[in-house]
Amino acid sequence: MRHTEREKRWIVELTQARRFAAKEQYVDAAAWARRLSGRIEQAIAEARDPGERLRLEGFRALVQTARADIERAREAWTARLAERARARREGAEAEMARPLPLPPPAPAG
Repeated sequence: MRHTEREKRWIVELTQARRFAAKEQYVDAAAWARRLSGRIEQAIAEARDPGERLRLEGFRALVQTARADIERAREAWTARLAERARARREGAEAEMARPLPLPPPAPAG
């Protein structure tokens, strides 16, 4: 079965969302996926043919899976950042306790 022009646009938008997520641009990825999800929901509400509705629900499931993947990746990324910040804070006290390195002696002369 061939995709309609609308469905081809949806596939491109979903690809864009996934690419934003791959570059750790989760806000943009979530926005693309959320906007796409709204368009699909609107199309389902307007669909009269049961076959078309079933097809659109397949697209909705695909987008919902992508949104969940994006959210899981964002949560993992946030946890990594939090761990890095915690490690930096814990190491700050030890770093402050070390004496500053002395500059090299001035040449005699």
